[in-house]
Amino acid sequence: SDALIWLVQLLTVVGCTHGAGWLAARLGPPRVVGEMAAGLLLGRLAPSFSQAVFAAEHLGALGALSQLGLLLFVFLMGLEMRPEELRQKRGPALAITLSSMLVPLIAGVAVAAALYPLSGKPGVPRLPGALLVGTALSITTFPVLARILTERGLLHSPLGALAIACAA
Repeated sequence: SDALIWLVQLLTVVGCTHGAGWLAARLGPPRVVGEMAAGLLLGRLAPSFSQAVFAAEHLGALGALSQLGLLLFVFLMGLEMRPEELRQKRGPALAITLSSMLVPLIAGVAVAAALYPLSGKPGVPRLPGALLVGTALSITTFPVLARILTERGLLHSPLGALAIACAA
């Protein structure tokens, strides 16, 4: 039944991410690195289980729950941010943000456009694909950065405030 599959999904996600996060923390990297690795490893170590439990037709409720969790996490991070820290870092944050977005964007577009003859699909225009690759390379993962800064106790340090201001 759908409820049983959802329960297995939930227990698998929570169990694997908790265990891999714990292991990562023991080895040195942030917990979030282990939690992400858990999802990658699950598909490699147990492909049949992963395909059966996480088949596309069974992801509706889990997908909705994950979006809700991400929304709540980002909301709580917003509550933790101190507006005065963000205002103080406005100038450097803008310069760092623009450069850290523009360089990968331009490089990604250039590389994707150059590789188009080797990997592009016939009939698909070059520019949209190149912009997609450039955009993918230039965006940051705010929740992952926030988790790392929080776990390491750096969120309200000068460097952490600058990093989160750039990401925000």
